[in-house]
Amino acid sequence: MNALKQLRIGSRLGVAFTAVLLLMVIVAAVGVRGIFRVSAGLETVYRDRTVPLAQLGELNNLSTRNRLIIVEMLRSPGFEEIKRRNEELAGNLKRGQQLLDGYLASRLTEDEKALAQRFVAARKAFIEEGLLPVGTALSTGGMSTALQIYEEKTLPLGTKARELSDQLVKLQVDEAAAEFERAQTT
Repeated sequence: MNALKQLRIGSRLGVAFTAVLLLMVIVAAVGVRGIFRVSAGLETVYRDRTVPLAQLGELNNLSTRNRLIIVEMLRSPGFEEIKRRNEELAGNLKRGQQLLDGYLASRLTEDEKALAQRFVAARKAFIEEGLLPVGTALSTGGMSTALQIYEEKTLPLGTKARELSDQLVKLQVDEAAAEFERAQTT
């Protein structure tokens, strides 16, 4: 302290200004570090939660549309109608697989990977044992077979796939909330 009193006023102001400048640099560095952490958190929420949530949402919409297509085929069993609906179903299944592949290629947590594999298996069963056989039966004129498949396979398998899909959506929301909580501690 005595050393400062011995300095001229200009030198004292220079030391004080340097100290204030040093404090400002420290505060700015802490702020920039926080901004980068928040930015990384936002990127995680967008890439790892929002995009997959959109993919799952569109996949759910397609699944619902596919079930409706089957109902429409059962209600209007004309050959041209069945052919047109089968083509729409095939397009929806192709788009759904693209969405699912994109979702599975994203960064998944271990719990999410396990749940996603269960969903993939349930979706595959829904398609191969439920949707496609109904369309095939209707294409060959087997209305009673189509109805039986719809009631015994399509409905329960579709319900199972939808439940697992809903669990994946909930997991996305929960993980986004956890990321938000982490950002709040920044």
